[in-house]
Amino acid sequence: MMLRKLGEADAFAYRDVRLFALRESPTAFGASYEQESAMMGDAFIAHYRARVVEPAGFVIGAFEVDGSLVGTAGLFFNAGLKSQHKALLWGIFVRPSARHQGLASRLVAAVILAARAIPGLEQINLSVVSTNENAIRLYLAAGFKCYGCEPRALRVDGIAHDENLMSLDLRPTQVRNF
Repeated sequence: MMLRKLGEADAFAYRDVRLFALRESPTAFGASYEQESAMMGDAFIAHYRARVVEPAGFVIGAFEVDGSLVGTAGLFFNAGLKSQHKALLWGIFVRPSARHQGLASRLVAAVILAARAIPGLEQINLSVVSTNENAIRLYLAAGFKCYGCEPRALRVDGIAHDENLMSLDLRPTQVRNF
């Protein structure tokens, strides 16, 4: 399995994985299949560039030997002057055929590694549906800490879902001499 940042040429492979993820796991994402599948052609490319291509952010993809995209994890940068020190981890998904190989952990670790190299970036935030125990374990293992819960953050098919709010501090640990 090869991991790398997605580029312009990966737009439609990304779209296929993203739409599959939204359809298969609607409570795992804030976006909806209905809205994203309606974006076609130039509208989709503009959306892709605004969300996936640097400087807005990036997505790391996991590729099979045959070149097929089977997993994604993204980082979206805050553009606001007062919040440039934070980014959002989003869009973590692994196709069922590639699961149970530690790929989600590798994708999250690759995003964190890339994030640590970005000057001024101090923190990665994420939100995860409170009932998604596997994802919560994944994020805790990667070093994220829960700092809150947003009640009724998502409504899917008329059912409200709470989200855990999590954060990872990227600042180097301070060594103190006593």
